[in-house]
Amino acid sequence: MRVIRVLLWVLWALTLTTPTLAQGERSEKEQLAAARALADAGFQLYEGGDYATALARFKSAEAIFHAPPHVLFMARCQDKLGKLVEAKQLYEQLIAEDLGDKAAGPFGEAQNQAHQDLERLGPRIPTIQIRLEGTDAAAASVFIDGQAVDSAALAGPIEVNPGERALRLEVTGHEPTETAITVEEGTAAMSVTLTVGAALADDGGDVAPPPDETEAPSIVPPLIVAGVGVALVGVGAVTGILTLNDASELKDRCPQNPCPPDNESLADSVNTLGTISTVGFIAGGAAIGAGVLWLLLQPSDPGEGGDAPEATATLLAGPGWLGVGGTF
Repeated sequence: MRVIRVLLWVLWALTLTTPTLAQGERSEKEQLAAARALADAGFQLYEGGDYATALARFKSAEAIFHAPPHVLFMARCQDKLGKLVEAKQLYEQLIAEDLGDKAAGPFGEAQNQAHQDLERLGPRIPTIQIRLEGTDAAAASVFIDGQAVDSAALAGPIEVNPGERALRLEVTGHEPTETAITVEEGTAAMSVTLTVGAALADDGGDVAPPPDETEAPSIVPPLIVAGVGVALVGVGAVTGILTLNDASELKDRCPQNPCPPDNESLADSVNTLGTISTVGFIAGGAAIGAGVLWLLLQPSDPGEGGDAPEATATLLAGPGWLGVGGTF
């Protein structure tokens, strides 16, 4: 009967506005008719227990035309849906409204009922007391079901809806921590402790894992150095052969010193090739030695099968050639 009576209040209140719209645009009349239809549907749905759909209808009606009975039943729908905190906010909004000369009519009656409903609702709303471990309210960001909590509110009990609640603590330079709690209706000042998470790296990211110390060093660089040495030795060998050939020809042309002037170019060639050959052998030998020494001095990889065999190297030389032998 109360639902029907409030429905009549809303219809009567909406009817009061009809004369003021009589001279207005037709669209205003259509909007008022739509608000009436939505409110009527909301009452029927509320009476039938479909509180979620009823809430949507009352919200739509209120968006078109403000009427305190809309807000009253929006609060009641939230209550039925377990959203006690939201219901309280709507009741307080309605109670705080200044109705003026409409206070004696159905709008005032809806406001009075909001007072009564709020008195019954208050003791049912559970509260939690959040305690921070490892930080303080000024440095922390606390979230309940994804909604930020004002730091000042952390000083006292916080009203929450009954059921399972998700709490999250965020502190700069630390990993966020999450806690799930279940709160019963009527619970008072349930104590919940949130602890600061582990410290992050200086750059704010995860600490990088240490490098793999078992990884074998690359043998490519020392092999390149040794390869260059072999190439230089090859240059020395080739130019050495050319030097011997030219020297033999020069000896045939000049069996006795001094050598005739027309053989000076051949003599210069012998000297130049001889110098190149000497430098090639010296530089090549040095490079090969450096590459071998590099291989011997760099750390070895024991691998999974135990200690690696010891590397040995021997520098080999002969008439016109140079090489390296050993085990690696």
